[in-house]
Amino acid sequence: MESLKKNFRTQGILRLEPKHHILAVIDEQDLDRAVKSSGTTHQALLKSPQKKPPELIFPSDYRLKCLYGQYRIQAARETLPPQDKWWTVDIYLKGMSPELETILIEEYSKSINFSDSHIYRKIREYKSSGDMFAEKRCKPKDLKQFLKHATFPSAFDTLLVIPSLWDELKIGVLHKIIAMKCDEEILHYIGHIRSVWSTILGESRELMDLTDRATVKALQLRAPKQSPEDFKILQRLLDNGELFSATKNREHQQTILRNLRKVEWLIPSIYMLFEDVKYLKPPMKIMKRLPGGPFKGTVRQTIEQMFSGVNQMEDRFVLQNGDSDFRSIPGNLTDQVEFGYRQLWLYSMRHFTEMIEECPRKEDHQPTPVPMEPDEAVWCKFAALAYRLGFESEEIHRLMSKDPDRELARSTLLKARRPHRFQYPEAVFESFIDQIVEMFAAADEISCKRDKPPLLVDGPGEVLPRRCGRTFENAYEYDKEFLFMQELYDPLSSEGKNITSFFVRVSVYFAFFGRRIPEDSPPPRRRTVGEAAENETSMQSSDPSPNFQQPQSNQERTEPSQWVQVPAPTGLLTTAPMSSSPQMVHAPVDNMMEMLMDWSPEFLPYKNEQMEIWQKGNYVKGGYLPCNPIVVKDVMNQAAKKGFQVADQDGRNLLPEHCYRAVGADEGDGSYILFLRPRKKVGVDRQLISASKSSVQKPSQTVAKRKIPRVQEISQLG
Repeated sequence: MESLKKNFRTQGILRLEPKHHILAVIDEQDLDRAVKSSGTTHQALLKSPQKKPPELIFPSDYRLKCLYGQYRIQAARETLPPQDKWWTVDIYLKGMSPELETILIEEYSKSINFSDSHIYRKIREYKSSGDMFAEKRCKPKDLKQFLKHATFPSAFDTLLVIPSLWDELKIGVLHKIIAMKCDEEILHYIGHIRSVWSTILGESRELMDLTDRATVKALQLRAPKQSPEDFKILQRLLDNGELFSATKNREHQQTILRNLRKVEWLIPSIYMLFEDVKYLKPPMKIMKRLPGGPFKGTVRQTIEQMFSGVNQMEDRFVLQNGDSDFRSIPGNLTDQVEFGYRQLWLYSMRHFTEMIEECPRKEDHQPTPVPMEPDEAVWCKFAALAYRLGFESEEIHRLMSKDPDRELARSTLLKARRPHRFQYPEAVFESFIDQIVEMFAAADEISCKRDKPPLLVDGPGEVLPRRCGRTFENAYEYDKEFLFMQELYDPLSSEGKNITSFFVRVSVYFAFFGRRIPEDSPPPRRRTVGEAAENETSMQSSDPSPNFQQPQSNQERTEPSQWVQVPAPTGLLTTAPMSSSPQMVHAPVDNMMEMLMDWSPEFLPYKNEQMEIWQKGNYVKGGYLPCNPIVVKDVMNQAAKKGFQVADQDGRNLLPEHCYRAVGADEGDGSYILFLRPRKKVGVDRQLISASKSSVQKPSQTVAKRKIPRVQEISQLG
């Protein structure tokens, strides 16, 4: 209405143009009387010139039924001067069929730029009423593919009860949502919108009808339960009549205020859905690469079909709390698949800038982010994580077979001297790569304590435009360190007025994936700043429980229904378990053993490397590692930092990056031994190692020299 009045004042009143005419129907007898009183004829009406239509005079109490254009009439009534209040009307006689009447209305309405939401809701209205003719006639081309989708249309239909939610619908991007193949995540987001708004409106159809566009825009992106500042703003808008302006019912207002306090995270909307899928797209591209072949079904369906149960233990699942921090958590097969799938998404969210050529959004007054070349090492670690979580594919095994440091060294040499102009000596090229890899290995990883991120701050926090869509650069760099299950489910409830960027990330994650916890687990309880400080000491010696609460006693930490880490049993491992009968790998209690156990997967793969550790004057059996160059190198680097030297079966000292190749793991399909000893013992007579070798059953003459049988009996050396 207001926009029409503004157009009348600025652009003029173009009432003679056909696209601005009003459609009306009239009884034949009423038309005869109007023609007679106006001094004209039916023939004159039919042949009237467009620039000067005849004037029809009706009785003052007569009301002409207009099928379309009521807003124009009202705007003209309020804008035109008294002596010029007339409009051009196209008159049709009553008695036309309903189908013809609908066609006429739609033909006249084509002159108006209807919003996408109006078009969509009209089509779905025809669908629900069974008017297939009208549905097909007015269906835009961009909607055809979307409306054929098996689940999206019906899911969106659940939001039709709140018409104002639809004002930000963009028909042109619906096909992009389909192409993402993230159906389950998007459907969950739609259900989340319906659930939150039903909570706010108390399932009241009256309030759903009274919800206007201004109210939706004011509520979306707010967190009234957690942010005192957001709640204060919404309370003021409600008191001023700017929220739910169509109702002055005080009881309704109080109900709405109470319900706003029930919304745990950001209030979602259709607008936010279309923005947040932009955040999901980069990690989605990464997830789609894991299968390695033609992509069928949704991302979730495809990844779940890749789950083989490798490295998994019955009634437990793996939880990653840091890049090299893993926990074994009570859970069932469903938990293994579900939380493994979610953790792959989280890895993609943390590292997408290193894996594909995508950037976060530009910050104000900062340079525009530049896409980086994909880092092969990050991809290899992604594959290793997928394998550890129980997933397998040709692409996963291909990535795991690579040594990322060697790939990077090779790439560095070839980039420094382009092959089309330079050629390295073939005989020494591999040695050049070895030298660079040795330099890489000399770097020590910087370990830093990761504090829990706050949800609230006293400062301005995240302003509304930063609460949806692609993440901004500074927020991404800060938040990515905390995108682990433990942090998402057990954030720090700090005191403050406004939400942080991490609050936004948690909110978006739960909107797409939900807040599922393992079966039989108690609901998580968020810790406060005071509780976090109180538990600071105990957290250094015991792991926080993955039900996202810190255990308060040893008994609680071992309760099977809790998300707690159950300590691994100890004792010498005497037999390497076969892949057909997987079991937990245990090792003697020793600093080095404990470090190995931190990595050792619950199930051994078909090929593995055994650790022999110098302990009290003997070499004893330790843990097992999968034959994977990345894993072996990482563990050997940790061993070196703990003061151990690694050697092969001939007693030769090895660098961490050479361990995998030194045992010839690529040459056979059995188990291979590496020896670990304190550096101060490096000078010990190598006959100790020889004695250990001689006590092992000699391999068959038909296999590689370095291949060792799986079942090994290694004697204690005095």
